[in-house]
Amino acid sequence: MLGLETDLSSEDDIKRLFKESKKEFQSIDILINNAGFLVKDRFRNTTYEIFKEIYDVNVFGLATLTRSVLPIINKDGQVINITSVGGLNASKKFPGLSAYASSKGAVITLTEVLAEEYRSRPRFNCLALGSVQTEMLKKAFPGYEAKIMPAEMAKQILDFALDESSLVNGEIIKLDKGNLE
Repeated sequence: MLGLETDLSSEDDIKRLFKESKKEFQSIDILINNAGFLVKDRFRNTTYEIFKEIYDVNVFGLATLTRSVLPIINKDGQVINITSVGGLNASKKFPGLSAYASSKGAVITLTEVLAEEYRSRPRFNCLALGSVQTEMLKKAFPGYEAKIMPAEMAKQILDFALDESSLVNGEIIKLDKGNLE
């Protein structure tokens, strides 16, 4: 197992990451796209540049990285896209998160389309996370204490990724231990 970090808003950085991965491995079993960038501000103040910056990381970078990895991902492998319950239909929405929530909704739709396009080879699934006690959450909701810590959520994501008995494809699975109220 190898974890590599990259700037998903940079196509050059994504290419570098792919080259490093390819040197290390002939093939990849699992790609977990766990990227998120958030700017909390009312829609009227959320400029084109802010929307673009958020979509560059949350959608376009994820798509570029996935496209890069597809040639070397095992046919029985899987791509797991991490999204937010804020991107789900009929979930509670919060003022100031128009760009973030809509970008996470785009990740959900992209996952569903890729699952159809690739027909289970590899599998594509999406895990929609609720509140996790991260720096990003602290900035967005000062003073709020999430019920789940990053290490616990990471374990749940890894358990899903390594569950060989699960052959789900194109699913959006909600992992939430309580929403902000």
